[in-house]
Amino acid sequence: MKSKEEQAQEALWAVEAAQKFIVSVVSSLGVSLNEGHQAVLERIEALKAAEKHVAELEEENEQWSERVSRLELDKQQSCEWCGQSLARVEQAERELEAERRIVVEIARAAIHLTHDLGGAGLGSVLSTETRVNAERLIAEREEQSNG
Repeated sequence: MKSKEEQAQEALWAVEAAQKFIVSVVSSLGVSLNEGHQAVLERIEALKAAEKHVAELEEENEQWSERVSRLELDKQQSCEWCGQSLARVEQAERELEAERRIVVEIARAAIHLTHDLGGAGLGSVLSTETRVNAERLIAEREEQSNG
């Protein structure tokens, strides 16, 4: 049997071994906890950076939305202006066509008049020149309206 002193010595060694084991476990846990804590801090910083980036993107998106709204308004105003301009052009074309018809009718009336004047003996030179000019005018106007 072992003496009390030996038993005490063995117990002391067992306690010291247990302390060393506990210290090593706590130490490794501390390192792991410290590393885990550091990883958590890094993730928090990454999340903060991501939130900041999202806020910047939202602000940029808002600016782009404002630009798009302004462009849509400009487009609408341009379309209104183009529509008004087109309406004015179409009105001018209608007026020009009406004037062309009037000129053609006047020219035809002049041809008839020159025939009547020629038949009345008022001089065939005047009536022929007027008739030729009127026919030329009619042809030009009809060509303009067809072209």
